[in-house]
Amino acid sequence: MTFHTLSYFAWRKEQLRGTIAKGCTLIHVDAHPDDMPAGKLAPCTSLAQAKEQALSLWIDNFIHPLIRDRSIAKKCWVTPFWLEEFGTKAWELPGKEWFAGKDVLLSIDLDYFSCVEEPYHAATPNEIEAETKNLVKELQKRMLSPKVITIAASPDYTVVDDLPYASVKLLKALKKAGMWD
Repeated sequence: MTFHTLSYFAWRKEQLRGTIAKGCTLIHVDAHPDDMPAGKLAPCTSLAQAKEQALSLWIDNFIHPLIRDRSIAKKCWVTPFWLEEFGTKAWELPGKEWFAGKDVLLSIDLDYFSCVEEPYHAATPNEIEAETKNLVKELQKRMLSPKVITIAASPDYTVVDDLPYASVKLLKALKKAGMWD
């Protein structure tokens, strides 16, 4: 998908289809938390309503309504290694017990690899490859099989030159691990 806010629509759609239940655990792989408070939304009962709601949200608050209505019970924000040099502690994925008994959503924003916002970071191909392999390895170590995976290009935030390489590497690694068709 182009914009990360469309993850909201993808998750609501899967909820309406019955693919995922309320109380999911979200693994949010991103340079930004994207969970600033948002206004309360009406209960979502249709795809048309989910689309309308998704379009009313912004990049910094699209997760909050799902936490508020308990669609997402837990969120793990996995931050990029390069934010550590700017004072943001890199988050690690918790142990597999933390995910037990819950549907897992995996949300990846490609600005995790390269970000045009302050603090600016343009990833090298080696960094993209290493981070992709590490992410998939960490998911496998916890025996996680996400029910829904969303990948956002976020062209307003990601170094555009890195988009094709990062998306290809990520999709290949997820396919090889059996997490992506």
